[in-house]
Amino acid sequence: MFLTDISLKRPIFAIVVIIALLAVGIVSFLGLNLNDMPETDLPYAMINIVLPGASPDQMESKVTKVVEDAVGQISGVKHITSRVGESYSMTAIEFDSSRNSDDAAQDVRAKMSGIRGSLPDDIQEPVISKVDFNAMPILSLAVSGDLDEAALSELVDETIVPALNAVEGVGSIDTYGLLEREIEINVDKERLAALNLTINQVVGGLSSDNIDIPSGKIADDSREVTLRTYSGMKNAAEFENVIIASINGTEIRLGEIAEVVDGYKEKESISFYDGAECIGMDIVKQSGTNTVAVTDEIKAKISQMQASLPQGININVVSDNSEFIRSSVESVQSTMVEGCILAVVIIFLFLRTLSSTVVSAISLPTSIVTTFAAMKMMSQPSRP
Repeated sequence: MFLTDISLKRPIFAIVVIIALLAVGIVSFLGLNLNDMPETDLPYAMINIVLPGASPDQMESKVTKVVEDAVGQISGVKHITSRVGESYSMTAIEFDSSRNSDDAAQDVRAKMSGIRGSLPDDIQEPVISKVDFNAMPILSLAVSGDLDEAALSELVDETIVPALNAVEGVGSIDTYGLLEREIEINVDKERLAALNLTINQVVGGLSSDNIDIPSGKIADDSREVTLRTYSGMKNAAEFENVIIASINGTEIRLGEIAEVVDGYKEKESISFYDGAECIGMDIVKQSGTNTVAVTDEIKAKISQMQASLPQGININVVSDNSEFIRSSVESVQSTMVEGCILAVVIIFLFLRTLSSTVVSAISLPTSIVTTFAAMKMMSQPSRP
């Protein structure tokens, strides 16, 4: 009754309020993120540990059991699920919905730091991550061309990936079929035994020569200079010259006891596009960003880069999640308009009065558009 009285006694005021609500709703609608799924922040954490050469039984007893006992003591843990395989252990921790995901992940990191000494010394550094259910690729690309595999991998790794990472809203880029450089050292066991050397001496010699450490500072009245000791090796020849040991005053270099090969790692994945081998890329957006806007920015960057790439190199879009979102939103918008028109027509057919029909024709879109303002305030994305 209050709203009715206000509208009847002060019609100008009511009209101004309706126009204001429509304006706020339209501005909010234009500022909504377009995503296919709602933004969620579920308190899940994941622990991945790799122990090269360990059997599943060893991983379970020496790694997984220790991790489960430790994280089970964290407040708010609801479920712990582990998966063990050859050389790896993966543990998923689900917390109560009352826990903040960032705080939960931090508690897991703190607990893992406390038990690091109880785990085998030769494990790789545990990877602790917060599970983001929105971290799905929004765009998949395929890079192909006339370059050889090594040159194409270098182009993708040093030029294309850094350029796309710089686009606002890009969270991470996963590559597939990329060649990664690797220095292989094949030790001659017989030569090693003849010189009475051990593998540990070889490893020690390499570790002491391949370093990059801070060495202090030099300062005067006007400036300060930071010093670093750098002895990093970049090619096979530099590795061959590393001194492993000294026997009776004679220096033994790595090249005398081992073959050093400047090659590439064995590929763990392979990608094809239109039947030809290529390098694939999956692009994941940052949490809370607009899928459609980020995808448009990436495509614009690709078009800009294409002109500067070597002749014959193509960046092709394999899948684009924004196309589905865009078409779905357009379909919802047209359905809303059709629904409003149909509702107004039905009201006119039943009531047969122009005034009541006009009221419905104004109130229906006003209520719908105003809803977008509430969605914006609650940071809810617009989705199909």
